[in-house]
Amino acid sequence: MNRERYHPIPIGADLLRYNNFEFIVGGSRGPIQLMCKSFTLTLPKTNPVPVPWASGTMSLAGRTAGAYSFNIICLVGIDSQYNAWEDLYRWRERIFDHESGRISLASEYKESATLRIYDIAAESLKAEAQMSGVWPSEVTDLTFTVEGDGPVEVSAVFYADKIKMTSF
Repeated sequence: MNRERYHPIPIGADLLRYNNFEFIVGGSRGPIQLMCKSFTLTLPKTNPVPVPWASGTMSLAGRTAGAYSFNIICLVGIDSQYNAWEDLYRWRERIFDHESGRISLASEYKESATLRIYDIAAESLKAEAQMSGVWPSEVTDLTFTVEGDGPVEVSAVFYADKIKMTSF
């Protein structure tokens, strides 16, 4: 019996895991390493376009609806290398300066970024996505409470001009 016909994954293999990834924002202003808890990617949808045909109607792929967007939840570390709160705040300030009211040009705040997904031991790269034109559109409000004893989490929504999977 051919096992691969019913079970295409080898017995000793591991599956791609959701919890072993790294999000790095690079660019001219130095890299930002965000210690992320979660990363949710929303891909643009392609709309069906009905086209009259000899025997009725067929559908062709039309313009995509929406842009590339993603949401991340970051943990705020005390070490300045992983201070997502400070890094995201400074990035948002580059987009809109609240003191002067100046809205920046896209070239001043859009960055390139990389999403890397590793194996279970975090030793070898399993998938990678390159992103260009990345910018934070929203950094959510923070709630501080005396009942909470966990780390501070910052959530942000980003948009990107282009996202391309470069390796699988």
